[in-house]
Amino acid sequence: MPTIDGGFRTGDKVTPEDFNTSAPQGVVCTVVVEDGRHTMKVEFPDGRQEWVHPYRWKRAPVVAAPPAITEGERSLYRWQYRQTSGFEAPLWQCISTADSANLDALAKGFPEHVTAYRRYASEGGYWNNLRNLIEGE
Repeated sequence: MPTIDGGFRTGDKVTPEDFNTSAPQGVVCTVVVEDGRHTMKVEFPDGRQEWVHPYRWKRAPVVAAPPAITEGERSLYRWQYRQTSGFEAPLWQCISTADSANLDALAKGFPEHVTAYRRYASEGGYWNNLRNLIEGE
């Protein structure tokens, strides 16, 4: 997920001190980072909403670079689209059918592949994010 300077992430609640503006008591501020653009949504107690753009922040927001894609993740992508060849296809057959003890053993020789598989199997949104990163290159 994109972050901005100071470690903020989309959805983080922040205080008015994080940007150059005054705000009354009871204001809720939420960071929004979307499509490389960032802003802060300010919700007032009476239901009004305003958007505070980066030029009004005390710190200049910077979108973090996307995480590097590992060779294991690239291999997972190829496996999902049946583009593996050579040793890769049987390796993924082993990884995808292994129990946890054997996955631990496979991780000693193929740590990036097993990490990618575990994230794929258990982390919501991981596959869609990975696919988008690879296809966006």
